[in-house]
Amino acid sequence: MGKMVKNVLGILGSPRRHGKVGTLLDKVLEEAAAGGHTVELVHLYDLDIRYCRGCMACRSAGRCGMGDDLDPLARKITAADVVVLAAPTYWANVPAIVKNLFDRIVGYVAESPKGRGLRPRLSRNQEYVLITACTSPSPVNVLFRQSSGALRSMDMVFRAAGMRRRGTVTLAGTRDLEQIPARIVAQARRLGRMI
Repeated sequence: MGKMVKNVLGILGSPRRHGKVGTLLDKVLEEAAAGGHTVELVHLYDLDIRYCRGCMACRSAGRCGMGDDLDPLARKITAADVVVLAAPTYWANVPAIVKNLFDRIVGYVAESPKGRGLRPRLSRNQEYVLITACTSPSPVNVLFRQSSGALRSMDMVFRAAGMRRRGTVTLAGTRDLEQIPARIVAQARRLGRMI
């Protein structure tokens, strides 16, 4: 029996398409495509995703009725076998555009019965890969929870959705880096091959 072809969705939450985070995302997606998987890349900065109004309608409806670019993206996320989210670290967290996606996607990925907290809408068979980079050098990025703060935010959403983490790639000390170290590129490629 052959390897199952997976639907892999890459999401770039960085304004720099060809920056270090985008490059690492490309490496994961290249390897996934080379493995025969279907790959799509979405740039969050190209989309119109408005701010959440807190109406809570998505929690019962399972979708947001605002009519912007969220619904098509959310449907891609929920249909994906693997989501690869790449976002730089801003103040030990994700950029505002990624946080905005998280605020708006709740109803698609989790339900909230009264008094019961969140229940996942997605499956443990769905996986995710997280990529981040920060200007803080290693081990400062770990000691002061810079990159781990961004990873925690991303991880929380996908775990609440019911998905399983495949792996992470973290690049520290980007301010002084001319090139991404070969071991980090190899790590990204390895994760792409594991999909």
